[in-house]
Amino acid sequence: MSRALCIGLLIATAAALLSGCASSAPQGSPLYPTAPEFEAFLDAHGGSRTFGTPIEARREDGQRVRQTFANAELVYDPALPDGERVSLTTLGYSLGLATPPVAGPADNALYFDATGHALDPRTRTVVKRCSAAC
Repeated sequence: MSRALCIGLLIATAAALLSGCASSAPQGSPLYPTAPEFEAFLDAHGGSRTFGTPIEARREDGQRVRQTFANAELVYDPALPDGERVSLTTLGYSLGLATPPVAGPADNALYFDATGHALDPRTRTVVKRCSAAC
C-alpha cells in the first residue's frame, strides 16, 4: 500500500468519524421536554446546540434519572456530590447500537491494558500493513 493511499485512507476515515459528531441546529419544539434534573447542566454546557433535543422521555433507573438526547445520554445520580450529579454515558449502549468492550484480550486482538479495550484482529492486520508501507 502506498504512503499516499495510506494517508488518504486515514484522512477519509477521520472525516467520516467526525462528520457524525454534531447535529444540525434544533428546529421547532422538541417532542419530549427536558427533565428538570438536566436543565442547569445543559444551560452550562451549550444546551441543545451541543446535546441536541431530547429523543426520549425522562426515565428512572433505580435512584438515577436518565434521558437520551440526539447527541448524548445524560444520567443524574442524586447520591453523588453537588456539581458531579450529572454525567454523560455512551449513547449507543442504551439504544442497542453498541456493545460494551470485551473484558480482557480477545484471541489475536490488539489489547490495551490502560483502557481495557481491544481492537478487532482484522484491524491489527491493516495497521501493520499501513505502518510497513508508510
